Amino acid sequence: MISCLSPNGTTSVEGTSLPVRLVVGTLEGVVTAERQGEEWEVAAHGLNDHHIASVHYEPARARVYVCTYAGGIFASDDGGITWEEIGLGLGDRMPFTIASRAVGEQVRLYLGTEPVALFTSADDGHSWSELPAITQVPGREQWTFPAPPHAAHLKSITFDPTDDHAFYVSVEQGGLFYTADDGEHFAELEGVAQDDDAVYKDVHRVVIDPANRDRLFITGGDGLCVSEDRGESWRRVHGRSWTIGYPDAMVVDPREPAHMYFAGGAYGPGAWRRTGSADAHVARSRDGGQTWEIADSGLPDPLRGNIEAMSISSCPDGSSLYLGTTDGEVYESRDGADSWQLALKGLGPVSKGGHYAGLQQR
Repeated sequence: MISCLSPNGTTSVEGTSLPVRLVVGTLEGVVTAERQGEEWEVAAHGLNDHHIASVHYEPARARVYVCTYAGGIFASDDGGITWEEIGLGLGDRMPFTIASRAVGEQVRLYLGTEPVALFTSADDGHSWSELPAITQVPGREQWTFPAPPHAAHLKSITFDPTDDHAFYVSVEQGGLFYTADDGEHFAELEGVAQDDDAVYKDVHRVVIDPANRDRLFITGGDGLCVSEDRGESWRRVHGRSWTIGYPDAMVVDPREPAHMYFAGGAYGPGAWRRTGSADAHVARSRDGGQTWEIADSGLPDPLRGNIEAMSISSCPDGSSLYLGTTDGEVYESRDGADSWQLALKGLGPVSKGGHYAGLQQR
């Protein structure tokens, strides 16, 4: 089993034991680390001139995929040591997130891009065909993004584990959309927009509660929200005034679905450029998201770089959480965020797009 860490990639893997390999997507390529006893050591550093947008582990093929903001898609069959460029048919779209699901014996890959588009591949990513329905939904002319060229992107894809044909896509900024027919048609879950939102439909990702498939969480520019009716209506759990005002990363422990984690900066990217600090934090719930507490023990105080990626690996005996920051550091917790240890440092920034630029060391 291989664990991955990137802003828009795989966030959860399960196996018979905890992974001994971690593949991290950075501004300066892909770093592959191996566990040596209690420590992590870098085993390979590839694609050094590429800013990695997404790292995805596909367990059926034991294959690792990455997509880059420059437009490249690469695959590794040796756990992130060597890479082969793949992918045809994307035009001038910039890859943003890559995901997969197994349906019977077939593995389908999905790719979200900027400007917003959705592609799928049935041949391990060598060729791609567009699913145009997401670009045809009403209101798409209002999609935007603060930074030039102000083009929205399809940031994350979340599969419905109860239906092989259904999944959600998060558009930043544009909303949350659901398909029940493999992307042939999409419907917007309009209740995600609330009267007191500070920004327009800024949806980063949706997470499904494993214990209750009707229960969804979203992170975004207006905080953390929850739905109890599969996205028809939403209520805000924590907004911009809470300790984590700009959350992105969120994971659930597959072994203990009541254990949930989310992370991000105290403020959004606009404030980072003024202060040079994200003042980032991790929050934890042990009751299925009913209550939350800050779980920062072992992290720097303040954590200057933003937490741009979080993932969890689990096995019958335990789980490991990983954080990646714009300062090029990786932190690990093996006790459910009771404590954190520095696992890797000196990497390139782990950063969604240009987020790292406002947080460079001064």
